Amino acid sequence: MYKVHTPEEVNKLKHLQHKKNLLVRFMMKGCPGCIYSQDDWDNACKRAVLSPDDAMLELESNFVEHFQDMMRMRNTNVEIDKFPTILFIRGRRVTELPGRDTDSILNMLKNAKGSPKRTPKRTPKSSPIPKRSPTQKRTPKRSPTPKRTPKRSPTPKSEPS
Repeated sequence: MYKVHTPEEVNKLKHLQHKKNLLVRFMMKGCPGCIYSQDDWDNACKRAVLSPDDAMLELESNFVEHFQDMMRMRNTNVEIDKFPTILFIRGRRVTELPGRDTDSILNMLKNAKGSPKRTPKRTPKSSPIPKRSPTQKRTPKRSPTPKRTPKRSPTPKSEPS
């Protein structure tokens, strides 16, 4: 997890620019809601399973503009109007987290990533594909039967009047 709480840590944002998925918590020092949800955020960070394309970021309110500039470079608009705000950013899509508890954060990570691009085709269990032995020959393929087109009856031509 990345934390940006001081001006020296702003350079960490450059490393996050190429991440596909970002889970970002915007917080402000002294904010009661931020203090109350800090333990849930820390627990979620410890329990989260992230891929190399994912990152979790905690951002102090003083550095929101730096983050917004970075997002504009990705053609993504991020508006923050309250603290704490937790956003899941996937590509250009931004989703605000409805809850701030540990389970809500972990469910958002799990559900927002989506399913894999390709799912393997499954054959029904009731009709398994028979395997042939190495000595068994393949059955020849049938030649396709030619399709018959129905004969059309001639239509009378209408003469112009």
